[in-house]
Amino acid sequence: MKILIFSRYDFSQASTRVRFLQYFPFLKEEGFDVQIFPIIKNNGISGRKNIFFLVQSRLKSFYRVGKRLFMEKGKKTLILIHTELFPFLPFWLEYGYMLLLGKRNYVIEFDDAWFHRYDANKSWLVRMCLGRKIYSLMRHSVLVIAGNQYIADHAKFSGAKHVEIIPTVVDFEKYKRYLLVSKEKQTISSTSLEITQLKDPSFHKNRPIIGWIGSPATTKFLVDIKNVIKWFDHYEIANFVAFGADPNQLKDLPIKVIPWQEHLELEILYQFDIGIMPLTDSLFERGKCGYKLIQYMACGLPVVASPVGVNKSIVVPNETGYFASTDEDWIKYLTALSNNFDLRKRLGTNGQTRAEIYYSLKAITPKYLSIIKASLDSVLS
Repeated sequence: MKILIFSRYDFSQASTRVRFLQYFPFLKEEGFDVQIFPIIKNNGISGRKNIFFLVQSRLKSFYRVGKRLFMEKGKKTLILIHTELFPFLPFWLEYGYMLLLGKRNYVIEFDDAWFHRYDANKSWLVRMCLGRKIYSLMRHSVLVIAGNQYIADHAKFSGAKHVEIIPTVVDFEKYKRYLLVSKEKQTISSTSLEITQLKDPSFHKNRPIIGWIGSPATTKFLVDIKNVIKWFDHYEIANFVAFGADPNQLKDLPIKVIPWQEHLELEILYQFDIGIMPLTDSLFERGKCGYKLIQYMACGLPVVASPVGVNKSIVVPNETGYFASTDEDWIKYLTALSNNFDLRKRLGTNGQTRAEIYYSLKAITPKYLSIIKASLDSVLS
């Protein structure tokens, strides 16, 4: 049986790798022919600020996706859509095209509250024309895979027939393997300039490293706690490191920015002493899946996060980390963790156990395979 996944982005984006790619080996073991087709390529993401390039890339995307879907006409293929096939085109056009090709039984997946990109858009025209699009796509699907309860609740509100929650997870075994290998090679100096700099006493000065991992698009949340970052630098309590951030947004802050590279991800994360996830309490952010928190916890790090959306169910206060809503909160909890190694160790160990039980690939894969198999029945019927 064939499964064709239309991922919103290509493999350069974490959502594609963790929501789809890491399940491929398990699906193939079950005898499925799994293929992935990115709706928006990496150059279509990086060029979004140029309106001409944006329109051009989207038109190319519509053609590519339409052509690829047409190739499945008349075939018993399970179509899994990551958010939508044709961004900013109306529901009737997208769904009508699928009906034309006989693909009414599709699965749709959300790891962000993409419906708010339309129903809460600043443009009244977008709200009027597209405000109900995602809800309509969910209602007509055979299954909605939601990354958290917030998304699941909106899917149920839309009238979706079947909704299942699959959290964003980490391959915990991969983290264990990395630790094992790194211990065996602990006498070998890293060839990575970034890692070498983080280990250099002239940089860390025996201060704990407060780390953040993300993307240029989410760097704005670090800017929101700029006074906290400056406070820690002024009192020389801890150093801040941002992995994958936009350096231009942080150029006036005492924070080391390291460009994101996939092969360095675990090595960088394991240099952190504390992991943070600041967020604004807005509609779209309430639908986030807290992936960076799960990564920190899998590395045995204590966490401090904004009490927004799924963060409130991932973090257990005083057991795996803390919640911070104000600058005073951030300073209070980060200072406590920076000054107390034993506290960091206890919370980090608790978080690692929680991540393995609730947010690991091994724990979630059986459920994922079960709901995918159930969805295939609707295609074959």
